[in-house]
Amino acid sequence: MRKFFLLFSIVLLAAFNVQAQYYLSGQDPASLHWNQINTKHFRLVFPEHYRFKAQVLANMVEHSYPEVSNDLNSRKIKSDLIMHTSGVISNATVAWAPRRLDFYNTPSQDGYPQEWFRQLSIHELRHIAQINRLDADFGKGLSFLFGQQGTAAILGIFIPNWFLEGDAVVVETSLSHSGRGRQPLFEAGLRAQLLEQGLFTYDKAYFGSYRHHVPDIYELGYFLVGYNKQKYGNEIWENALDLTARKPYILNPFSKALKEVSGLGKGQLYRETVKALQKEWLLQDSLTVSSSPSLISPAAHIFTSYRFPQKIRNGGFVATRTSLDDIGRIVLIENNKEKVLFTPGSMFNQSLSATDSLVVWNEYQPDLRWSNQNFSVIKIGDIKHGNIRQLTSKSRFFAPDISNDNNKIAVSETDEYGTYSLVVLYVQDGMELFRFSSDSLFFQTPKWLNDNIHLVSTVVGKAGKGMLKVNTITGESEMLIPYGYTDFSISSVEGDKVLLQGSWSGISNIFSFDLKTNAIQQLTSSRFGATDAVFDSSMNRLIYADYNSDGYRLVALSKEKLLRLPADEVKNFSFDLPSKLAKNERFNIDETIFPDSVYFVRKYSKMAHLFNIHSWSPFYLEADNQQVKPGFSLMSQNTLSTMVSEVGYRYDMNEQTGKTVVKFSYLGLFPVIEGSFGTGLRRGIGKVDSLEYDRKWHETDWNVGFRIPFNLTKDRWIRGIQPSVSFSQLYRKMVPEVGLSFREDFSSTIIYSLYAWNQSRAATRDLYPKWGQTFQIVFRHSPFDLSPSQQFFASTNLFFPGLGKHHGFRLYASMQAEKEGFYSYGNLASVPRGYSNLFFNDFYVIKGDYVFPLFYPELNLPTVFYLQRVRAGIFYDFISGTGIHAAKTYSSAGVELNSDWYFFNFPAPVNIGLRLSNTFTENNWVPELIFGINFSSLY
Repeated sequence: MRKFFLLFSIVLLAAFNVQAQYYLSGQDPASLHWNQINTKHFRLVFPEHYRFKAQVLANMVEHSYPEVSNDLNSRKIKSDLIMHTSGVISNATVAWAPRRLDFYNTPSQDGYPQEWFRQLSIHELRHIAQINRLDADFGKGLSFLFGQQGTAAILGIFIPNWFLEGDAVVVETSLSHSGRGRQPLFEAGLRAQLLEQGLFTYDKAYFGSYRHHVPDIYELGYFLVGYNKQKYGNEIWENALDLTARKPYILNPFSKALKEVSGLGKGQLYRETVKALQKEWLLQDSLTVSSSPSLISPAAHIFTSYRFPQKIRNGGFVATRTSLDDIGRIVLIENNKEKVLFTPGSMFNQSLSATDSLVVWNEYQPDLRWSNQNFSVIKIGDIKHGNIRQLTSKSRFFAPDISNDNNKIAVSETDEYGTYSLVVLYVQDGMELFRFSSDSLFFQTPKWLNDNIHLVSTVVGKAGKGMLKVNTITGESEMLIPYGYTDFSISSVEGDKVLLQGSWSGISNIFSFDLKTNAIQQLTSSRFGATDAVFDSSMNRLIYADYNSDGYRLVALSKEKLLRLPADEVKNFSFDLPSKLAKNERFNIDETIFPDSVYFVRKYSKMAHLFNIHSWSPFYLEADNQQVKPGFSLMSQNTLSTMVSEVGYRYDMNEQTGKTVVKFSYLGLFPVIEGSFGTGLRRGIGKVDSLEYDRKWHETDWNVGFRIPFNLTKDRWIRGIQPSVSFSQLYRKMVPEVGLSFREDFSSTIIYSLYAWNQSRAATRDLYPKWGQTFQIVFRHSPFDLSPSQQFFASTNLFFPGLGKHHGFRLYASMQAEKEGFYSYGNLASVPRGYSNLFFNDFYVIKGDYVFPLFYPELNLPTVFYLQRVRAGIFYDFISGTGIHAAKTYSSAGVELNSDWYFFNFPAPVNIGLRLSNTFTENNWVPELIFGINFSSLY
């Protein structure tokens, strides 16, 4: 019985998960023309201007895929790989239902010494192998019954996200000379936590915390997977996937499989692993003699990071500040105190540069309509006057560095063709003054030398990372540091010294490169990691960001205390897990010379590929009300995420009738087109002249609508506006044997609506945005009916800061006016809490909510629950209207107590709460249970 119940639960979760939320990877501009390449294991879909890069990637993924998936014994299934070239976000994703990979062509400015496509290939192909491994045995049966959503359900319910990402990081590290596992700052978070704060519970380590910084699933997963792979062999993880695929109906198959090999369940394995890591890092800590810098940033009582310090006059520094308590800011630090200079939008890493008067950074800006087209624009802030101006628009510029004469800005650029460039811009108007381009060398963090003529930049190529000097007048270049796989980045330039953040010591430290002698010296010895260095010549000291478990703090080290240790004498005492993982591997992507096969390129027709049936189910799920009914459904989502559709049949057990349903959304044009169609038999009991009739009628309804989702997000504000219009029609015809007919067989409705929003970015702990507004207007009517109806509705939400940190106040106001005809529209406004069955034709509603966090208990019962946060609120609601009720006003007030939980290690947070409302009109206290699952957090 238990196995049957669990199997049924898997089936339902599969259906709810897929039908309730399609994962759309965004849409590219409609103007793009697409091509395709077919290999044995992949179909690459790419813009036609990306043909050459697509050939390179096709050879790379086709040759690498067997090597990346070999140790998991997973089946090789052909997958779609879509190459997106219109955006600036450094990312790639693998999604199931439908199965596909999405690659984005812009590398990161803080990336490690490996070409971008090699990074993406090795990591994302591992995800394909992981998921394919679950599509076997019982999992294969679920795929037969439910399509790809069956495999997706097993993955989401039973496989922890830390394994998926950690295993991929292990592979990217062990099958290359690079990878995140070799980057000292990648491990700094977990190492600092274990040495300064100790072990967190498994639940806290997995689900996170509002009290402390918790290393992400990539870092946690890498060490859990990697450490135990070298201890027990790959059998431990292959067995975990194998048992999950064979017997997902047993309780916790993943943990049970781990216990079969190691004798330890998931939580126990976590504890033993972090204890072992703690021991290794304590040894490293004992062998490391750390520098003793002085703190110059304000002392923080919650996780706060100060990064990218820029020296200005009078001993002050400009830096970025991020925190659990606040959104990102650009601050001025003087005498251990800070002042907020600017509140930027979404900044990129390696973004800040400043002189005595100007601050420069690059910021994310979305396209007005297309989510896969976005930009990185240059912003300039005036320190004296506090104003900000945008220098460039619709640009793809990164890592700006302003010259010390305030005339020029050097940037790195990646264009939509995959060409990498160093570009120099004029500060006054953004005019391009110089360009140095390459198809194969990626430029990171360019910095001006003191002559304002030469630039130094790190460059990433096939042989790793090096450093290049470029003359911005003649275009001549000189290699200063040869290519290699030891990671480093440029922090700043002071005289004839280039300050680097490097990993030569196994811990991220500050090094100097001498432009005259090419000598590299270690300057600092940080306990957990140092980066972002700048020399303060006025006080003869080095300033840098030093990491600990409470974040990056800005520190100063006097010139006399600098180590000046030659790079070839630097000792590395780190726990060398990467070498242990790589020693038995036969494949290394950085050493591989890939074939140069030329694949046949064909046009990819968007019209011919509108449909891609990926999942189905032997019942019909109404996702809106979470009801399961007899029937079936077929689900489709095309490769470019522009068309989502569903065809199904549902049978109503109560009416004993069935209905065919078709739904679609097309997002590939500037307006989104949505529609639905349904037809079938209906049945009900009705009375006419005191006689009861068993009514049966044929019913057909259809709807088509258009909406345009404009994204106006800019600076610190998340903004948008969405106008829409839709037309629907309902046709009903009584069957002849009933002997009755409807007063009106047809009813048509037209709906016009406008929705707009504007809100400030929120900090991690915030419950509401500090400032924000939403507005909605809806007018719907049935002008073609014999007895027409109409309804007008308007509402607004206004958000304000509360009295304490992370407190918030929301004021809601709405009004509705309706003229009833043949068809009666439902209310769009919510009634006061504590009441039900209030019906008005014309009314207005006012609601006020004040919410605040109470505490962050972090209580857990292993594998059962984890209580992360408790929050509370008080409210007052009021409604006044005219209708069938004699009383025209109703009001209520009360309290809400909400809590955020995770149950049974499932990664979607659950809200459980209690509301107590005092209904003043009825003088009654009404208790209500609040319950919700945030599935959107999974995407």
